[in-house]
Amino acid sequence: MKKIIILLFVSFFTLTACTEDVRDDTKFWGVARVEWGQYATPENTKLFFEDVTCDGKKDYLGGYLDLDNPEAPSYKILLVTKQGTYKNEFIYNQPDSYSLQSKEMPPRPPDFLVEHWEHDDVKQLERYNKLCPTAITVFDGITTPLRSFIDLPEKKKAEITMTTLRF
Repeated sequence: MKKIIILLFVSFFTLTACTEDVRDDTKFWGVARVEWGQYATPENTKLFFEDVTCDGKKDYLGGYLDLDNPEAPSYKILLVTKQGTYKNEFIYNQPDSYSLQSKEMPPRPPDFLVEHWEHDDVKQLERYNKLCPTAITVFDGITTPLRSFIDLPEKKKAEITMTTLRF
């Protein structure tokens, strides 16, 4: 009986001690439901669970092709971290430099990936801000990829901001 109680205690302690980076998609989907609406589902959303903010903690990063946007189809990005959320949207076939392009309508989802850069390569881009060397990349297959980098905050609890560049 003592062995079973000790084993249960050790198992419980191990589970509670490791919950910092245990994947639990419910928080992400709760925020995504509010931000993206009812049509965003796991089947049509690309989801990453890794550290993209350079704080040592895993974050949720999702991308969703929104075909219901009244302006035009758009690709939406949602980043959910321990500090808060960040969202961005790239609209298709617009005249601005941060637009995605597609020859077909409705467009296919762009390639959406996380790239890990060397610190020295990112330092060349730091004329903008101090940047985390992890790029959130959106590539439509036609134009040069859009790469978004998290701005490293001056203060520990600062709001999440992102620098997006096309190169």
